[in-house]
Amino acid sequence: MEAFVTHRRSLAALAAGTGTPVDMAAADFARFVDFLAANREEFCGLVGGEPTLHPDFPDLVAAARRKQVEPVVETYGVVLDEVAEFLLAEQVQVCLRLLHPRFYDADQRARLLGLAERLGRRAVPLGVVALVGEPGDDYAWVRDFLARVPGRQVIVRTAEGLAAADRRRLAAWLAEAAPPMLAAGIGVILDCGLHPCAFADDEFGRLARHGLRLPACAPRPGVDTALRVYHCREMVEFAGAPLTAFRKLAQVHEYFYRRHQDLQADLRFFPDCPPCPSRQFAGCQGPCMGGRARRLAAQAERLKQAVAADGSPDALFELGGILYELSRFGEAEQCLAEVRRLEPARGEAHLLLARTLAALDRQDEAEEEFRKTARLLPGGERALFEWAHRLRERGKDSRARKIEDEARRMAGEKTAEGKS
Repeated sequence: MEAFVTHRRSLAALAAGTGTPVDMAAADFARFVDFLAANREEFCGLVGGEPTLHPDFPDLVAAARRKQVEPVVETYGVVLDEVAEFLLAEQVQVCLRLLHPRFYDADQRARLLGLAERLGRRAVPLGVVALVGEPGDDYAWVRDFLARVPGRQVIVRTAEGLAAADRRRLAAWLAEAAPPMLAAGIGVILDCGLHPCAFADDEFGRLARHGLRLPACAPRPGVDTALRVYHCREMVEFAGAPLTAFRKLAQVHEYFYRRHQDLQADLRFFPDCPPCPSRQFAGCQGPCMGGRARRLAAQAERLKQAVAADGSPDALFELGGILYELSRFGEAEQCLAEVRRLEPARGEAHLLLARTLAALDRQDEAEEEFRKTARLLPGGERALFEWAHRLRERGKDSRARKIEDEARRMAGEKTAEGKS
């Protein structure tokens, strides 16, 4: 699991971060490390932005190590001299986030290569994340870098928005370049965002013969600067529940499988998605998820205007649903509470409000709304079973069993009423 510790950036060519707060508080990072230690995790990622620009960066490394959690720093490599010396002296594991050369000026490029060469000579393995995805690129710069720097592993990651021709070019390059890198002893990992439909059958076969597979879209969670969990790096801006809502790392994974199931299936703004071979093969990849969430955010802004114009319960409910889907739970609660006020017998509004309050870790209020849902909707006992499942996730097994018994009695009473 990783911590997005700062939105500060070292490269002017990259867009500034929009998250708030800018830096993760040292106390919040300590809570994050405590969570990992309690789950017997041995490593944690420090990412950003540029994580080495966090004002307390050395203290974050020390805090993780005190809990026997080894930090792995993912950096763009353009760091202050004192930071470079710290990374080397403290034997901090580093993964270089490598961009197309156009993102660096001459001094930045020299700093990157100088640090990379020093890191590559250590016994501590140096990893490289190659962020490919420039339109028209031939990707020769990746191999040029690896020929100069003795990296032991390269993760090939792409970004959202590549056109079909560029996806094909990337797939062809990977099929040709990956086998020689593997033969040279460089581990190659293909990250999500590489669309299976971009590969020809022979290219897919060539990669498969060398043990390379394209991954399905799965949670690779982290926490943002406000200690809220996010699904993967592409979804940082859509971080959701607070880390304090979970006791176990497995619960975080299950949360995202459940949370983003709706987002995976929401094709209302993507008429080209249903026949997509990649979607049929592996689900929507990380960059696709980010793009879809941004489309939903734009729709939310349009709905806000409609709500401001007439305030209809239907528009409010639709807006609340989209905000919930985007993990903007505070805003979703405001919309759904207003729907509840306008239409107190609208069971589906109570259900969505219950889920929203549960995501906000307001469990007593959530239970009240689940109970109202059970009374108002046909088959409402399913809402109680859902609430019982959430209680089990929080380790409240005894309470969950009582709720399940109550739901079974409710279902039995409805069956008896139907027969009479």
